[in-house]
Amino acid sequence: MVSLVRWQPDFDPFYPSEITFWVRVLNLPLQVWAELTLRSIGEAMGEVKDVDVVGGRFQVSVNGFTPLHFETTLEAKGGREIPVVLRYERLFGFCKECLSLCHDVEMCPLLHAHRAERDRIRRREEKTEARAQSYREAVQASYGNGGNGGRAQYEERRGDYKGKAKVVESSVEQGRGQMIAE
Repeated sequence: MVSLVRWQPDFDPFYPSEITFWVRVLNLPLQVWAELTLRSIGEAMGEVKDVDVVGGRFQVSVNGFTPLHFETTLEAKGGREIPVVLRYERLFGFCKECLSLCHDVEMCPLLHAHRAERDRIRRREEKTEARAQSYREAVQASYGNGGNGGRAQYEERRGDYKGKAKVVESSVEQGRGQMIAE
């Protein structure tokens, strides 16, 4: 977005925040088509400079740091609301995601925040998946690749008692001296 203004010695420090547009009002019913209606719509957006009743448009200075408005509602007699569409003339290079004049869609902080969150979740899922895969591989390696060779070794060792025990010789097994846990 490029905004040209005449140079003044006392310039606004917030320049180029005030940008002037011609805004055309679409879907405006004939019964409310008047300068007062167009001016009231424009004053809700910013400072109205000029009104073109024949063209159904108004010239307004808007704050470039606030989001643009592309639709609004008018209150008709009887409390009925009339939706109208606002079309900015010669509007180029604005963000269609957050309606800001400060950046393009490619540089939108809202999209970058969503992308960063999505990437963070994807990386977390990949890490979890990698950890699960590593665990699975570790289990398969300890038990053999899908077979029960490791399980058979476990069953063989299970009979060996490796805890604390008192040596008690039973009357039947006195000759062998086996350990029996109590």
